[in-house]
Amino acid sequence: MSRTRLVGFVAAGLITAISGILYAGTTGSASPSTGDTLLLPAYAAAFLGHTTIQPGRFNAFGSGIAIYPAGSRAPLRSRPVNATDPQRPRTRFERIAHRTHGVVTPANALDVLAMVGVAWSAPRLDRWSGIAVAAPSYLADVADGMIARRTNTVTRIGELVDHVGDKPKVFLGVRSIWRLGIADKPLLAAVGCYNLANAVLTSCDFVVNEVPQIAVTTSGKRAMFATTTGVGVQVIGHKLAESAPRLGRLVTWTGAVLGYGGVLVYGVPTTVDYWNMARRGARRPVFRRSH
Repeated sequence: MSRTRLVGFVAAGLITAISGILYAGTTGSASPSTGDTLLLPAYAAAFLGHTTIQPGRFNAFGSGIAIYPAGSRAPLRSRPVNATDPQRPRTRFERIAHRTHGVVTPANALDVLAMVGVAWSAPRLDRWSGIAVAAPSYLADVADGMIARRTNTVTRIGELVDHVGDKPKVFLGVRSIWRLGIADKPLLAAVGCYNLANAVLTSCDFVVNEVPQIAVTTSGKRAMFATTTGVGVQVIGHKLAESAPRLGRLVTWTGAVLGYGGVLVYGVPTTVDYWNMARRGARRPVFRRSH
């Protein structure tokens, strides 16, 4: 089996696993027959793509174009599951989260899977295979909070993972990109310092205050999304520059605007908010000042 085909299977398996966790998290339940209704649109997209871009040959770009007409007929739930309804019976996810004291939840499972994807792809970010696996692994951070709320499995451990657990992914990616020289180093330094500051503040808040005060904010999510996307776009631009220098430079500049803008517009205010939240908390007895 060729390396390209092997990487394709690995990337498809990782994306499929993340998609399964997202689907189970948004519906609030899981069943062996859950994916049966989604099988026909997938086959339809593949065969429709067979007639597009490269007629007579299955190809990724053709399938991507065919997803819209094929997926638009996929059955949808008539109403979302209300995971916070007190009259609704406890789901399997809630029971597992309760028995494991909030450790095993769909959102935490997604974060662990994303960490595995980042660990594999980080040394390979100068290749398209590494970029293909890294993109969904980093973007998973956007969905974990939504999954936790929809499955009613929001836990303190999950919040700590959401605050601090994604930082190793960022540092691992920044370190690899720095060593490979495929993005602006000042941007990498800014993103790394911003994430380090927030990780330190969140950890101190968890240790020092009796009741941790720092909570995920919209600004924090936007900062993470903008900075991660900015660095990722720069990596793609560097790769594109190998074959199309002008397009590569344009994409690289776009990534710089996204990255620096994310740090300045959302990152700095988020760090200030975290500092103010942590200061408002009541200290644990061992950290209180003696009078």
